[in-house]
Amino acid sequence: MTFLVPVSALLWGYVLLEETLSLQVIAGMVITLLGTAIATKMLRFRPSGALRRPLPPHE
Repeated sequence: MTFLVPVSALLWGYVLLEETLSLQVIAGMVITLLGTAIATKMLRFRPSGALRRPLPPHE
């Protein structure tokens, strides 16, 4: 979970030190959180064909 150290440092800086967060910083935080979620398998992606199952034949 060391990926989250920069994100938490930015949030604490915003809360405690009243630092400003630019759009680029927020975008970087979102990318970091999404990457962490994918790496820890909190988000899983299925191939597009995995949801489709063949229908049984009709008689």
